[in-house]
Amino acid sequence: MNHKKNIFSKNLYLEGLRQLKILGFLGLIINLIIGTGIPVGTYLSEKEVYNSYTRQHMVEMFSKAVINVEEYHLYYFLFFLVFAPLMVLSLFKFLNQRESCDFYHSLPHRRLCIFFSFATAIFTWLLVEILVTTAVSAALYHLFSKYLILNSLHLLCFALNVLITSLLVASV
Repeated sequence: MNHKKNIFSKNLYLEGLRQLKILGFLGLIINLIIGTGIPVGTYLSEKEVYNSYTRQHMVEMFSKAVINVEEYHLYYFLFFLVFAPLMVLSLFKFLNQRESCDFYHSLPHRRLCIFFSFATAIFTWLLVEILVTTAVSAALYHLFSKYLILNSLHLLCFALNVLITSLLVASV
């Protein structure tokens, strides 16, 4: 097969995923801590407010907390502003090392193919982390719906904004 004609290589893509495995799983763990910590902390806070209304026999005065996704998930957003460029620097570090650079440029793939394959690997890790964290947060907010109100569409829109911003930051 003539590798010089392709703009994407499945093998380079899988190699990129493999090289980002440690960083990707570390980021996923940190994101899950953030993604579960925020809803659980908000739930515990609102449950305490509800219990104080219960002790004062004013339960009918209690109103559920409306979650502003941008405000509550700010740390989640800031994490990706640091994490996306870190993944790019980690995967494309071969350009700064003479031996690695010579090796990658001696492969029978065009530079454009190497770029698109590795960029797709980065995009895949970012997408997986954002989707998993958003799904966990949405499930927890749904579980705590007795005390919290969340517009799921806002959460999905926020996740899309995080993905787009991450790609923008990673491209710079």
